[in-house]
Amino acid sequence: MSEKFVQVAAFNFPTDPEVALFENILYDNDIQFQVRDSGIIGQDPLLQSAIGGVKFFVVESRAEEARELYLEFAHIHGINTGETESGKGMIQALIFIIALIIIGFLIVALG
Repeated sequence: MSEKFVQVAAFNFPTDPEVALFENILYDNDIQFQVRDSGIIGQDPLLQSAIGGVKFFVVESRAEEARELYLEFAHIHGINTGETESGKGMIQALIFIIALIIIGFLIVALG
């Protein structure tokens, strides 16, 4: 039975140099991994915020070690590990913009 993979990191675009560097870190530590969504984001970069970036998944048994490697890597390279992994910042910005548009329509309609 194959082992489950879990997400440990995400980067904005497949062409970001950090993607190749982090791949090398995982290779050097013999951690089995998969890179997901790099193809679709490479074809249409505008989908990056909707998809959540290029994601790294590792085998569950090595996930904690991979997360620690990622956090150390992110610290060295100045990567924001909060919004990069989840995309929450982009979602909150979109909700705010939609709310402003709705308020604008209401002001025009009632004004």
